[in-house]
Amino acid sequence: MLVVATSGTGFVLGSGSAVDLSALSWTCLGTMMVAASANSLNRLVFEINNVAKMKRTSQRPLPSGRITKSHAVCWASSVGLAGTALLATQMYSLADASGQRTASVALRNSIYLIPLGFLAYDCE
Repeated sequence: MLVVATSGTGFVLGSGSAVDLSALSWTCLGTMMVAASANSLNRLVFEINNVAKMKRTSQRPLPSGRITKSHAVCWASSVGLAGTALLATQMYSLADASGQRTASVALRNSIYLIPLGFLAYDCE
């Protein structure tokens, strides 16, 4: 939720004197969907073995076996693609600077940060 709050605050501060409530709502909804997807993939799918080892998190749906890994990946991918599509169609286009930044951050995360997370656990 901090990502959504930050996104919404940045939108309001960058709007000047008039805030477009419809655009603010689309921004927060799209950001929430993309963040939920990223959190699901990161914490539940990629780090399921580590989550299952911790007493506090071992009873969550995926580590406890109440849902399958394929269902979690399907849900996270669907929500992530829907949120990205929502932001692309309602807020940004890939041609403007904001869309390019969004695309470059997503590319950097998928190529650079996710593999580094796996390497960090391999070093322990």
